[in-house]
Amino acid sequence: MSKTELKEISFELFYDDKRVNTNLSVYEYGWEKNYPNKSFGPTKREYYLFHYVASGKGTYYIGEKKFEAVKGDIFLIVPGEKHFYQADSEDPWEYYWIGFHGLEVQNLIKQSIFSNGNYLIHPEEEVEDIFKFIMNRKIYFFSKD
Repeated sequence: MSKTELKEISFELFYDDKRVNTNLSVYEYGWEKNYPNKSFGPTKREYYLFHYVASGKGTYYIGEKKFEAVKGDIFLIVPGEKHFYQADSEDPWEYYWIGFHGLEVQNLIKQSIFSNGNYLIHPEEEVEDIFKFIMNRKIYFFSKD
């Protein structure tokens, strides 16, 4: 990979380290354009995390379960579950993510399309604008204190 290609890879992360006991609170969110075969994990998280695949594709594991994610897919990471994900070698993904926690998050997930161990969905409607909206409103989620 040339230096020029490395400069094109982008990453943004915003987070709030003040975990409050609310019903639903955004903890972190970000965006990343991955290079071929870039991986994360295996690890476990302490919060819920959605990834939306904006382009490309990759592989996502929860424990021993393997999922192939492509443009338009959303995959969920659940607290306490070992996970690993990796960008494709020829068409690496670009994704947005939103991490959240709170007293009612588990109940909300159980009432959603992600219930019953469904970790990967392909929504019929376009959702990328929702993730972009959150990225552009970062000031509303975090204080300077």
